[in-house]
Amino acid sequence: MSSTQQRWDQLVSYVLEQYSAHHQDPNFNFEHDYAQRKLRLRCTFADGQEWVARTLTDDELLHGDLRAIARELYAALREPGQ
Repeated sequence: MSSTQQRWDQLVSYVLEQYSAHHQDPNFNFEHDYAQRKLRLRCTFADGQEWVARTLTDDELLHGDLRAIARELYAALREPGQ
């Protein structure tokens, strides 16, 4: 497995940890595509739903703080209108 794939797997696990820490279910609310380096999280509100998305560069994936990326992505999900 390549180092980018390993880091991607690690990032996905950190996003899942965020869901767990907030007692939320990621099923049907979290999508990820390694080939496109894209993560999408869905938040449902009384008046509809929104997706929060982030596409990472190879440099971000290889050298970024993956825990911080997961926290920031989940935090954006918690703020409607982001």
